Amino acid sequence: MAGIVPPIDEEGFLKWAQDLPDPSIYEALRIAQPLTPIRGFGTPENHWRHFEQMHRWPMGFIVTGDAVCAFNPVYGQGMTVSALDAMTLQRCLQEHQRSPKADFEHHLQRQIAKITASVWLIATNEDLRWPTVKLRGGRPNPGLRFLRNYLDLVLFSAIVDPGIAQAYFNVLILASPPNSMVRPRMVARILVVSTKRAAKPLLGRKANPGFALSPKVLSSLRDRPAISMSA
Repeated sequence: MAGIVPPIDEEGFLKWAQDLPDPSIYEALRIAQPLTPIRGFGTPENHWRHFEQMHRWPMGFIVTGDAVCAFNPVYGQGMTVSALDAMTLQRCLQEHQRSPKADFEHHLQRQIAKITASVWLIATNEDLRWPTVKLRGGRPNPGLRFLRNYLDLVLFSAIVDPGIAQAYFNVLILASPPNSMVRPRMVARILVVSTKRAAKPLLGRKANPGFALSPKVLSSLRDRPAISMSA
């Protein structure tokens, strides 16, 4: 991401994992049995081609999947969006059979764009946090800074609240719409949980470090010997 690429040799990859803020990943990798060599994969950009904005469209021709929009693979959303595109195509074909449209193909591209918009916001909002990531061919949404600050609260709260964590995960995998995270009850829950968590150190209480693994599990992992790639 943004020029920060993990090494693909075993020693370098483990050192990279060791430098992460959460030691859980490093400790789990250190004792894991490798099944294959480490392989790297990356993509230089996200792109969204706005075919729905074209004034003229060839009859019998449609565009879908990555040809319309390709996302940073770290979010794992591309295949889900392609599946949603396929479902949209099926629905539009069924509607077209009942009530034919002269501009069916263009109508379909507009429906696909509606699906793409919310997922694009999720992906680009996070990617644009990195100063070396640049937006070309468009202007940043003026509300992105507020959205990032709110998502910081969501993640801060999700560490100690499984319900918030599950709700956020559902949005990431596109099982729930993004607006599910800004419903009044959810916003109130996030504000209460984040306030309580932030207040703990001020009250002299030990704060949850927010690691994926508990201190007890981490301690047990550290006591186990490492397994090398050549084993």
